[in-house]
Amino acid sequence: NLGAASTAELVRQLASPNGWNRETAQRLLVDRQDRAAIPLLEEMAAKNEMPQARLRALWTLEGLSALSPALVERALHDSHPAIRENVLRLSEPLLANSKPLTSAVLAMAKDPEPRVQLQLAFTLGEVQDPRAMRLLADLASAHTGDRWFRTAVLSSVHDSAFPFFAMLQQRPKRWGDAQFLSALCALIGARHKAPEMTQAINTLAGLRGGDAELWQAAGLAGLGRGLEISGASGLKIPAAEASLMKMVENPAEKTQKAARALAQHIELRALIQKASEQALADKLPVPAREMAVRSLRGGQFAVVSPVLRKVLDPKEPPELQAAAVDSLAAFDDSAVSSILLDNWRTYDPEVRKRALLALLENRDRAPVLLKAMESHQIEPSAFDASARDRLLENPDPGVRQRAQALFLNSGSDRAKVVQAYRGVADLTGDPARGKQVFEKNCGKCHLPRRLGGQRVGPDLSGVNNKTKEELLTSILNPSAEIEPRFTNYVVVTQDNRMHDGIIVSETGGTLTLRGDSEEGDVTILRQNISEIRASSVSLMPDDFEKQLSKQDLADVIAHLRAGL
Repeated sequence: NLGAASTAELVRQLASPNGWNRETAQRLLVDRQDRAAIPLLEEMAAKNEMPQARLRALWTLEGLSALSPALVERALHDSHPAIRENVLRLSEPLLANSKPLTSAVLAMAKDPEPRVQLQLAFTLGEVQDPRAMRLLADLASAHTGDRWFRTAVLSSVHDSAFPFFAMLQQRPKRWGDAQFLSALCALIGARHKAPEMTQAINTLAGLRGGDAELWQAAGLAGLGRGLEISGASGLKIPAAEASLMKMVENPAEKTQKAARALAQHIELRALIQKASEQALADKLPVPAREMAVRSLRGGQFAVVSPVLRKVLDPKEPPELQAAAVDSLAAFDDSAVSSILLDNWRTYDPEVRKRALLALLENRDRAPVLLKAMESHQIEPSAFDASARDRLLENPDPGVRQRAQALFLNSGSDRAKVVQAYRGVADLTGDPARGKQVFEKNCGKCHLPRRLGGQRVGPDLSGVNNKTKEELLTSILNPSAEIEPRFTNYVVVTQDNRMHDGIIVSETGGTLTLRGDSEEGDVTILRQNISEIRASSVSLMPDDFEKQLSKQDLADVIAHLRAGL
């Protein structure tokens, strides 16, 4: 009965061979906040022969806000590496007020244990000492290619990404690894400070040697990704224009592609002029024209919009029209909506899909889209469940009400649909044919993705124990029951763009959504989020009866019940 134990007895239990006793005793000591435990804990942390006891004593002192810098400094020399690793974590809140402890932490760079060095890479982010940056550079160089160390080092760089970039550039192995350089440059791009961007681009442009193309492509791609995540556009960096244009025209394909992608976020007048000419040059190969069209998003809207209008002409290849839609979507201008809608009836399915997404991405474009639907310019059938959800869940009550009125007669009552298809459960299904139908229509979301291996929808490997009726309901009315971790979230950013998808990863500074498209995950800075809320609608389309016959549904159900 540890609840009735004295404080001294609880401290002794921290050295119990029973793990539950140790954990429970620590919890009770922290709950009680009895200061009488402090000297007993300090003695245990310094002298007990059991490593687990020393570690519990240290963390319990932390829970009592009684951890002294002197005790932490001594514990950094503990014989057990796991304790040294933990003590580095414990030292972080104390570093700002203790120079001796700071020096002791910096000395841990000589520790031979990899896990201690890994924790040091995290802890150095809390050290306000110029030596910390040099040690981070040493750790990055010593562990080139190790993604865990890469994460640890970059997490500690903070607002010093460019000085760190410059420091590593002076070393024999430079940045050590292309992935590390790309991630580091993404931090620089996310800050989008013109002087830092200028120096980084000029540095990359000045590289020479056999590995120059590798570094340039990786660095430029990282800068572009950082600008994209932070939502930066039209960045003015005149002192880097010549260097960036030089890489835009580089014969090395990877460098040129990365430079053009970066240029989409930068006001580069020479490139915009050249891209405007290339976008309309019908004698150029389509891929070259497409790249030029995408580069136009880096220009001023008044300058590039006439060119993009011309590219949307139905006589142009659909690849160019799709690129023009994507470039127009990047501008926050009220004229974008009307430009996209003018040629709606001439778009092929893929271009329609992109145009609709562009209209839904920006909250301010929703009223224009609804007006187009009300005037029968756009038909409700053009919207899948996810697209409808963006309007039905719009933060503007007026938009929601208009959307509800428009979609009211478009088959939203799924219970009636399920009831109408009850006879499917009586049909004999073919599992082999059902497998083909499933992979074609459902595999994109419910089977592991080729890249990354993560699904958008739940793993269905255990659904063979469900009845035919249950499976039929799940297929035709997917929003009736949504697994919590596959809840669809609608995120509105400060620039009024709307995104939706399941949350696949989160950090203190970012949130990553995965939708049902093949365009990849979307990472959003938390500081750019103005609103986030869970949707009541599943990402799974709720109109499968329009794509699958009753026999198709019976075959899919037979496949699912046979076991995936």
